[in-house]
Amino acid sequence: MTRNDAFPVLRRSFKLLEVMGLRHTGMTFNEISTLFPDAPASSVSRLLKALQDEQIISKNEESRFYLLGERAVQLGRKLRGQISYSELLRPVIDDLALELGHSSVFFKMADDHFELIVKHEVPNGFHYIGEGKSNFNFANHGSGMVMMAYIPTADRERLWKNSVQKHATKPRKTEYMATLEQIRRDGFHLSRKDERDYFARVMAPVFRGDLFVGAMGISMLGLQTQDQDYFKPLVQKVIEVAAQATEILSRF
Repeated sequence: MTRNDAFPVLRRSFKLLEVMGLRHTGMTFNEISTLFPDAPASSVSRLLKALQDEQIISKNEESRFYLLGERAVQLGRKLRGQISYSELLRPVIDDLALELGHSSVFFKMADDHFELIVKHEVPNGFHYIGEGKSNFNFANHGSGMVMMAYIPTADRERLWKNSVQKHATKPRKTEYMATLEQIRRDGFHLSRKDERDYFARVMAPVFRGDLFVGAMGISMLGLQTQDQDYFKPLVQKVIEVAAQATEILSRF
């Protein structure tokens, strides 16, 4: 047996993944078999079954096409240094909204704005902008203020000069920066009267390792007049879920 044939299953697996990665619509069993003319159909079947069991590939039962599986896709993203925030955090955002009964959201920090990556809007609840849309309000938007609290000092000063101090609300810098310091101490921001006076918002920071990436939380209609104790369990849950999101992102 030659050195190249010492591990035929491993060699065939790599070859299949290389070809399948270029075939976004998938491959049939016959197409896969032609890649391995020296292998009987039974060997190809066993290979595909093993890769399916490990979620390296998947099979569409309707079309009978084989495609890259979730583990292969995630590994590829990890090797390229890329991850899908929406795919990873959507289950977390969904669970947060369903458990608390309020619309939930994750915003990711960008250069001069923050982008809505994933949301879950409950019936008769708060409605956000669309996924993929941007917000530039760092002055009194709960998410924007969490962003400002955790970004590097140089970026904070730049956005204060170029954005916040030009906002219609004309915030005073001393009071504004004190609020950001309070957010960092508390690890969350409860805005009883956010950018509008008909809803409240709770947001907490999300990290990827030591890197701050964004903020997640809930928006609540008609609760801005509730006392502080009412919000305590909601705040605690948002903090817990933000920590869970941090743990998920830090794996990649």
